[in-house]
Amino acid sequence: MPGMLPSLPFFPPTARLTWLAEQGWLAAPEHALHAISQQLWRTDPASALLFRCQRLAIEVLRGARNQGLTHYLLPQMLHAERAAALPLRLDVAPLSGQDTGRGWRLTGLLPWVANAPAGSFTLVAPVRLGEEGQGWAALRGEEDGLDVLPPHAPDTPSDRR
Repeated sequence: MPGMLPSLPFFPPTARLTWLAEQGWLAAPEHALHAISQQLWRTDPASALLFRCQRLAIEVLRGARNQGLTHYLLPQMLHAERAAALPLRLDVAPLSGQDTGRGWRLTGLLPWVANAPAGSFTLVAPVRLGEEGQGWAALRGEEDGLDVLPPHAPDTPSDRR
């Protein structure tokens, strides 16, 4: 396995993601993923979380029916040019889609999303598009109008209004 992350007082998420790509770990073959993940969780949980988000999004894109989207986003994710954000729990309530006649307007709140830096990120999220059932969507952060809210404690009085 390649070397460990440098010991720096502050190693920002974008630098961690770049480091993971430089190690070749974002494009690692499937059989190597468990060992890479285990090593990262033991030595640097923050990088392990980024690795998990990035690799899950990469796998979702590899299985997507929209090959144009896959060919557009996959290289950016493999080379850490675009971060992949995911809910920490994959069983969260899906975003709700309303057909506007020109596309879909998604609404909802995804708590505990990891790896959503200010800048280029793609959110891979569960969605329900009208009566068509549930699926997954890749949304390009601020380019697609996503709002990233600061973390707050769940179930606070302001959430009950």
